[in-house]
Amino acid sequence: MTEQAALALKYETELLNQAQQKGINLTAAQRAELSGVANQMASTEMATKNAKEAMDFAKDARKGFLSDLRSGLANGVRVFGNPSVRRL
Repeated sequence: MTEQAALALKYETELLNQAQQKGINLTAAQRAELSGVANQMASTEMATKNAKEAMDFAKDARKGFLSDLRSGLANGVRVFGNPSVRRL
């Protein structure tokens, strides 16, 4: 079972339980609609999770790039700013 399918099942079960606790008898059509809603909720959660992971990756990559850039610039200043280093 995929993570999204597991989430959809979880949401569907929660929604069915809520209806049962409130004494609501659902028709087959309403159960099918509820299943669709649960699938959409799972899909939205997965998309949100994936977007967050992509943003976290981008942040880490940016931090690494900036760190490397600062380090490279600092090393460049030491090399080019040092009069004992001969330039060709």
